[in-house]
Amino acid sequence: MRKNCRRRVKTGTLAPAVVVCVIGLVLVALGYWFLDTKCDQLGSEIKRDEIRLRKFTDECQRESARWKQNLTPEKLNEALMYHGLSMSRPKDDQIVRMDRRGVPIPGQRSLAKFARNKQSSGNVANK
Repeated sequence: MRKNCRRRVKTGTLAPAVVVCVIGLVLVALGYWFLDTKCDQLGSEIKRDEIRLRKFTDECQRESARWKQNLTPEKLNEALMYHGLSMSRPKDDQIVRMDRRGVPIPGQRSLAKFARNKQSSGNVANK
């Protein structure tokens, strides 16, 4: 039998390598577009956060200046008089100095006075 000798007509299909390259280019373009929009979004968030930080820094400086102004001796005396309080400096035997661990530093007059008072009150209680 005779074979069908018809010539096959080539249809205009693209080679697989060309298709892969086109798909790759489209994916790269989509990836670039996604990264570009994400970077723009993060940039706008950073700008907004920087504005908030500047605002909070200014507010903190204003509050700090206000507190420093209120802690002057004149303002403290004025506040004490307004509230009807009378305060005086403590005597040396009333001051207890502490170290960083929260333990009283030895050799202070106030500690010696406290120990004497504790001993004398203990003796009265035992009698």
